[in-house]
Amino acid sequence: MFSSTAIIVVSVLLVCRLAHGRLQPPLYPNGMDPFIPAAFHPVVEELWEILVDSNPDQTLEKDNLAGAFIRHAWHSAGTWDEEKQLYGSNGGEIRFDSVVNHPSNSGLDRVLHKIDHLVEKFEGLTYADLYMLAGNVAISFVEGPRIHFCGGRRDEPLPRPGIPDDFPEGLLPAAAMEGDDLENMSLQKITDHVIEIFDRMGFDAGETVALLAAHSVGRMHTNNSGFEGTWDTTEFIMDNMYFTVLADDATLGGWECVDTSREKQYQLLAGASLPLDCSQPMNPANRFNMNPADIALSVQPEFQEFVQLYANDQDQMHRDFARAWHKLIMFGVTCDHNIKINDITLEKALLPEVQCDAFDFPCSLGYQDISLIATIFGAVIVVGFPVFCFLKRATITKAFNGCLTGC
Repeated sequence: MFSSTAIIVVSVLLVCRLAHGRLQPPLYPNGMDPFIPAAFHPVVEELWEILVDSNPDQTLEKDNLAGAFIRHAWHSAGTWDEEKQLYGSNGGEIRFDSVVNHPSNSGLDRVLHKIDHLVEKFEGLTYADLYMLAGNVAISFVEGPRIHFCGGRRDEPLPRPGIPDDFPEGLLPAAAMEGDDLENMSLQKITDHVIEIFDRMGFDAGETVALLAAHSVGRMHTNNSGFEGTWDTTEFIMDNMYFTVLADDATLGGWECVDTSREKQYQLLAGASLPLDCSQPMNPANRFNMNPADIALSVQPEFQEFVQLYANDQDQMHRDFARAWHKLIMFGVTCDHNIKINDITLEKALLPEVQCDAFDFPCSLGYQDISLIATIFGAVIVVGFPVFCFLKRATITKAFNGCLTGC
């Protein structure tokens, strides 16, 4: 009785353990990454090295280039118009001086200086693909989710009409709007603006909040946006502290409206209360800073449930962010599976099922998800088969022994 049972139990558990080990993702930059076609792996290694060299100790006194890579990719892809089927990451127009030097893209020229040379180094690589790949690599670099990538973006020879001329009219979301009463946290104008922008791109409320996970990385710079400081204390890690602070601000203290010399923003302070005084200068040592759009979305009923969800569940935040980000960088893009980078073709990676054109069911499963499914499947077999046989009025011993000879 016990010999056959033990053999089956141990075998299934061993298979599950091996599956779990085999399915763990290799760390960048070594090894095959099944979420990125093999032809792009040499580019990934270069990008990873650039990120490491920019701030090897991950210290606050040095540059957080990962945050800049993510912002750069977002500003390139976040111009998408779903109704017009226009703009987005396809075109790589953010490389042009008239676009990258637009006030809404202030500070992003440093990204071009860091990575544009890779297009010359890797034949077949486009600027448009490079910028989105750099964003994906940066997200992984800061311990965010692994996100499927495919190439096929073309480079426009010149900026298309409307870029960057339409930027002031709202191709990219603003962080504050004139007319809102920041002292009383009456932020309806910026709320309506952000909802309109994300709706134009085709995002719902949950996807909009999920994308805000990018604010857990990096910091705001007065020279770029007018706002200043980190959103939380872990600017080199894509964790859920950003949402935790927004969800639990009442227990942590309260938001105080402060002046950065260019814009009004909020800092988390103990004892803060309404009405707020926006004339006080910001405290550079305070690590919890939010712009009006951050605060506005966190108090809106349609967004609050997602803020609370991600504050309680970082894994869910990563999954939803990955899906929303993949959707963002794929707007207007058709995957090209015939791309060659320095004569390297798009070979199949470790897990062929993730080689797809959309972040659908197979692609939405992370390695840990697959391992968990394998473990659950094994447990169901171990527990379920004896129960099934018992219900068939057979003894467990007979059932296992019979199974060895064909049941």
